[in-house]
Amino acid sequence: MKVLLLEDDFSTNTAIVHELEAFGFVVDSCLDGECALDMVHQRQHDLYVLDINVPNFDGYEVLKFIVETYPNALTIMISTHIEIEYLKKAFTLGSNDF
Repeated sequence: MKVLLLEDDFSTNTAIVHELEAFGFVVDSCLDGECALDMVHQRQHDLYVLDINVPNFDGYEVLKFIVETYPNALTIMISTHIEIEYLKKAFTLGSNDF
C-alpha cells in the first residue's frame, strides 16, 4: 500500500514514516504542502495522511485537491489542534478520518 504523508515537523515525520514502513507500507513523505501537491500530481496513493498546519499550501488545501482529483481516495487528517472547528472542516472537505 502506498501512503503519502504530509507532516512538517521533521522528527514527527520521520517517526511516522518509520512506523508505517515497519508495517510494510511504501511511504512518500513531504514537509510542506507544495511537495504534497507535486506528489499527488505524480502518482496516486492508496492513503493520504495530512497534517493541517504546514508551510505553503495547508493540509486543507491539499485535501481539497486530493478529493477533487481522486474522489474515492482514503484520507486521514492529523493535527495537534483539538478544537471541533478543525474536525468539522476536515470532514466537510471530504476527509475520511481525523
